[in-house]
Amino acid sequence: MTQSKSSVPMRFSDALNRLDGDEELLVEMARITAPDFRPLVKDAGDAVAREDAAAAIAHLHKLKGMLSTFESDGIVLEIQDMLHAARGGNVGVARELFQQHRDGILELVSAVEELT
Repeated sequence: MTQSKSSVPMRFSDALNRLDGDEELLVEMARITAPDFRPLVKDAGDAVAREDAAAAIAHLHKLKGMLSTFESDGIVLEIQDMLHAARGGNVGVARELFQQHRDGILELVSAVEELT
């Protein structure tokens, strides 16, 4: 079932603009990616918690890339900061940032899940 424009949250208006207003494509992208988000958030959190730089970089990079489909500012920029810290060898900083913004990440994940 295709959602009407009014049922897509304003939060995703920039994503819709990047997709030329193609709501079906946005919803399909959400269907494809949504099942991977929660395990990826867990993996990223676990990696920063154990201060595994290589794993943190890999998981944060994937998470940022996937979420940037739906939002290019806000929490995605926070993930970019985590990624930058991990790449710079400051995985402890990445861990602190992840803990600080975990709820925001999960809120965006929930919003994407609601599109499906």
